[in-house]
Amino acid sequence: MKINQVVQLYKDALNDIYDQGELAQVIFLVFEQVKNFSKIDFVLKRDEAITTEEEKRFKQILSELKTHKPVQYVLGSAWFYGMKFNVNENVLIPRQETEELVNWIMQDIKDKSQEPNNELTILDICTGSGCIAISLKKNVLNASVIALDISEAALAVANENAKKYDAEIQFCQTDILLHNTSPFTAHSSFNMIVSNPPYVLETEKQLMTKKELDYEPHLAMFVFDTDPLIFYRRISEFGLVNLKPNGKLYFEINESKGNEIVALLTNSGYSEIQLKKDLNGKDRMIAAKLKTKNKNQEPGTKNQKPGTINNIK
Repeated sequence: MKINQVVQLYKDALNDIYDQGELAQVIFLVFEQVKNFSKIDFVLKRDEAITTEEEKRFKQILSELKTHKPVQYVLGSAWFYGMKFNVNENVLIPRQETEELVNWIMQDIKDKSQEPNNELTILDICTGSGCIAISLKKNVLNASVIALDISEAALAVANENAKKYDAEIQFCQTDILLHNTSPFTAHSSFNMIVSNPPYVLETEKQLMTKKELDYEPHLAMFVFDTDPLIFYRRISEFGLVNLKPNGKLYFEINESKGNEIVALLTNSGYSEIQLKKDLNGKDRMIAAKLKTKNKNQEPGTKNQKPGTINNIK
């Protein structure tokens, strides 16, 4: 069998599952893993023959893809911020929007010209595969990173990825929705809290693909329609106690909830709130600063001065 025949086999079998652009990317990812192809190899070597073992592997992968299983789970890996992360069905597949969030954080840090000897303490809540925490640890000078998740299975994947990239991160299994969140029962101090929490509404399931619904972990994805901001409210309360003065929150959000989360953060006492669109023009990220620390301020009260709001495109 030749490479161009394998490509045609995949196109014929998967045409009803993927659109043309996505299918091309899926096929390239498969060849990248099986043949260690670059994009140039993929173009120049189309007439080359494959081995019997490679043919067997290509057909095995195709069999799994025909069940609508995402290619990242079939291959056991996904690219994120220039690194190849291990993934399985216990963690969400890292997405472009989350890369944009990390890139925004990196740009903010760069713009502030962080002093080389100043340690930056970062907390990643709902870490999943650890892609945010590890990307920040590997790219931020002198960063000290702690990452939380409720799922023991997800943390096992995150630990694998941290070891793979020699990223020293403290992983903790805990439920951020609990008010006495171990190991942070005492007041801690972070320069930054970042989170890509569950934010997809139950009623939005009808808009999702079979690949997402049947394989990605619902625990990491969905919230009840009756309380869609539960994680943002809890994490913002947590930040009032655990962020340093001028510390920042960064969230990935549901595109339909941007204004509501801005209002929540404003009423909680945060300032310099920024609502940012992703590359598709959807409200997808929010940042907010804890301007001052008021010892008499209880989380969730509304007696602080509202923050300013900036919409970033």
